[in-house]
Amino acid sequence: MSVSKRSKPLEVTLLPSPTSSSISPRGPVASYQEAEADLPLDVLEQLWKPEYLERLAHSYWRWLRRTSLGMLRIVYHPHSRTIVLLSERLPLLRFRRPEYVTAGLGQVTWRIEKGLLVARAGRGRGYLRLTIRQVGPGRRAETRRVHLRAEVSNFYPFLRGSGIFARIGVFVYTFTQLKIHELVTRGFLRSLARLDLPPSPVGALRDPADPAEPIEPAEPAGPPRRRGLSVRFEAPCEAPREELWSLLARPDRWREWAPHVRGASGLGSPEVTEGKRGRASLIGFEIVPATVLGVVPGRSWTWRVGPLELTHAVEPAPSGCLSVIEVHSRGLAGRLAAAAYAPAVWALNRNLARVAARSSSATS
Repeated sequence: MSVSKRSKPLEVTLLPSPTSSSISPRGPVASYQEAEADLPLDVLEQLWKPEYLERLAHSYWRWLRRTSLGMLRIVYHPHSRTIVLLSERLPLLRFRRPEYVTAGLGQVTWRIEKGLLVARAGRGRGYLRLTIRQVGPGRRAETRRVHLRAEVSNFYPFLRGSGIFARIGVFVYTFTQLKIHELVTRGFLRSLARLDLPPSPVGALRDPADPAEPIEPAEPAGPPRRRGLSVRFEAPCEAPREELWSLLARPDRWREWAPHVRGASGLGSPEVTEGKRGRASLIGFEIVPATVLGVVPGRSWTWRVGPLELTHAVEPAPSGCLSVIEVHSRGLAGRLAAAAYAPAVWALNRNLARVAARSSSATS
């Protein structure tokens, strides 16, 4: 039995990170991110197979590559997995091959061997682990709740340093590597709402006698994803979807949530129109070319500005809606531009959600 394509993603709820002590100038550190989701019983029946645990593990590496815009790559060897920065000459983290537990739960563990981000004292001591387990019935009929946990434990960060430098190093590590890891991992947990779990290139848990049935990922809200790499930014919004869409799709309202944007010409009126080519005004300067590539009314639209493509979307959420901006890039120039623009997109998307909520409450 296969699962037909779903029209909307699952509901994934991020949980508060477990309370932990502050980072110490010495000793190991740990980080945990958790989420829960309600899965239809027929989907759960298909997912609860060893092969899909391996797919979950592979989807984590793919998410890391996408969110880094290809700057981080995963190098597979028979006895190791290595995260490298652009080249194998820059190995950030090297893990032993994964260890799987499939009895009663799903768990995959990568034990950390070494790497540029690992202090000498921590070589061969820490691990990265993903765990999924069933915890009870879901909120709706014919569903069951699963709990997902991503953790790094017993890790000795190189950035923390040692001796008298460790006090400053704690601050550096906390607000760089640790913060990035938390944001990336929480984004990964959210991304599981689409159940986009591609086959692993290794296939260690694949059973030829009982192949896993394909599960169609949830249909995306916008046009089909183009070639290249993408990074996705999400912001929960309490405003009605219509208000958020108005702010996204009407160029005359962009300045309400993007202070650096002064408007646009030639992209459509009152809303952006597919196929239109024009200019976007940025604090008195014009950026060319700007082309609207596709529009799904009320849901999403995509445009190209220089080496980047951006998709703006409104997606359903358990409470209110979700503001989504995806940055697509191709080639080295596109990746560098996307990396430079990403922090601004993250901040603008959050501001957009706040402005939409404030605007809707003012008119209600």
